[in-house]
Amino acid sequence: MVSQIEIATLGDGTTTTLTPETVSQTRDGSLELLRRRLSGPLDDILLKALRKEPDQRYASVAAFAEDLRRYVDEQPVSVSWDGRLYRAKRLLRRYRTPAAALALLIVVIAITALLTARLRSDARASAALNGGATSPAQIAPRPSVAVIGFRNLSERPADQWLSTAMAEMLTTELAGDGQLRVLPAERVARAQADLDHSAARAPSQADIERLRGALASDLVVFGTFIVNEGAAPRTLRFDVRVQRAGLDPISVAGTGDEGQLFALIANVGRELRAQLGLRESSADATRSVRAALPQTTEATKLYAEGASRLRVLDAVAAKELLEQASTREPDNPMIQTALAAAWTALGYDARAATAAQKAFDSSSALGREQRLNVEGRLYDAQRKWPKAVDVYRTLWGFFSDNVEYGLQLATAQTAAGQAADALKTVEAMRQLRPPQNEDPRIDLEQAQASSALGDFPHELMAAQQALQRAEHGGSRHLIARARLLQGVSYFNQGQSGPAEQSLESARQGFIDVGDRAGAARALNSLATVLGDKQDLSRAVRMYQQALAMSEQIGDRRSMSASLNNLGVTLKDQRRPCPRARALAPARNRRSELDRHLAQQHWGCALRTGPAPGRRQVL
Repeated sequence: MVSQIEIATLGDGTTTTLTPETVSQTRDGSLELLRRRLSGPLDDILLKALRKEPDQRYASVAAFAEDLRRYVDEQPVSVSWDGRLYRAKRLLRRYRTPAAALALLIVVIAITALLTARLRSDARASAALNGGATSPAQIAPRPSVAVIGFRNLSERPADQWLSTAMAEMLTTELAGDGQLRVLPAERVARAQADLDHSAARAPSQADIERLRGALASDLVVFGTFIVNEGAAPRTLRFDVRVQRAGLDPISVAGTGDEGQLFALIANVGRELRAQLGLRESSADATRSVRAALPQTTEATKLYAEGASRLRVLDAVAAKELLEQASTREPDNPMIQTALAAAWTALGYDARAATAAQKAFDSSSALGREQRLNVEGRLYDAQRKWPKAVDVYRTLWGFFSDNVEYGLQLATAQTAAGQAADALKTVEAMRQLRPPQNEDPRIDLEQAQASSALGDFPHELMAAQQALQRAEHGGSRHLIARARLLQGVSYFNQGQSGPAEQSLESARQGFIDVGDRAGAARALNSLATVLGDKQDLSRAVRMYQQALAMSEQIGDRRSMSASLNNLGVTLKDQRRPCPRARALAPARNRRSELDRHLAQQHWGCALRTGPAPGRRQVL
């Protein structure tokens, strides 16, 4: 097609100027009509015939003529698609930079759309997405699962670690792709302790129903295992059973080498998903789960034993085992996270922060939800509460059917001085579907936030509501926690008599469930109430009991508070403060206390003058 000015010689020897406009006029049309008439298949035929590259032209005159004939007969020509592709390539070569920018923009938009869809899908698995803002009440909750452990049929103590390891692996594996809301192992262990249920004995149907009610869980997973005696590799045989309300149970069995434990558990998870009608976990999710777990049998054993001790509130033994596991696999995020929790329970905040930082630095291969959990615990350990609030708000936003994230958010908000926001989070949790919205821990968070705001009447109301719900659910540990907050609230309102009764009940409740740290806190608070009533002799004895109990479990934070309160009480009695040798046994038993703590809180032990300050209510 003519697209430029040309000089043509006519038959009489004269010349004329040809332009697209003059050509179109000779054909009884406009320039635009001529272009449309010559474009399309005919344009494709001519372009192919005129191409510079020999291999891109027609192979023969016959082929060229055949396309022209087909064009005249209004039949499809062979070159149409090829011509369009050729023009597109030429256009891209001419406008390479703008085309590259456009392509990059398209890729960015596509990736953003894909990630957004994936986030929504994972966060709202089994939910009805409505395209607008959703509240917890509007989100259809994912099926909830509680893994309660595996019974060791051989009853050999040396193999008991496998019970915890298998439960931990299966919990992590089922939670990996976000289709199920898997209850934290710590919560499951606490419910089992409250109900006096042990994985060492076969659960009855009544046991299962009680656990299901206490945990508000749709599915309860349990099983058995046995390992043959002999040289490594030993053969492991296990059976897994899933109990469902109103439906037939699901059973899965497996056999394999002890050293292939993760592969065996992954197969179990795959079969359980299939029988539950869920989609198969992706390869990326499986890799993320594998990255979270210890890689060697030795480290897995130490981690499982440490986690087991941590869940029965034996932080001293847990710390020793987890340190050994950390030595073998220092870059494992789960080991470091558990070690940080042990250090926190013992009051070693700097060491907890170090372990939590290692966990975060090693979390890049984890899934998004796991990474956020690790990051949140890092800021908890570092006491960087505003950052912890941001992380837990993200988790609560993505997974608003999970009360655990709402609770973590409210705790961080109160610690960050955002108690009013914590109360808003409490109200959001109350919008969850039953029975999650009736969790006594929601009331406990409300009590803590109300206390931080100085609203002691509402603090007391929330603590009493938590107590009623905990008693209804049979959660002995939550009953003790509620009575502790109730006693503190009574004390804050000047009601020493009810405060003393509540705190004594809390102390006994903590002892009954094996929580000596909780019992020490209750003793400390009870002694403070007695000191306020000027019953100083009893207060001193209780502070000493709290100090002794704190030393037994290695809780230096509680030790610090007990020593501070003891010093203040001795000052109130106008008795000379004991010199260093009087408290030397207590100090020597915890020689790892750092100098900063000693200078700040061991006043009676380190100085001849009276301890400054006022008594603390924990």
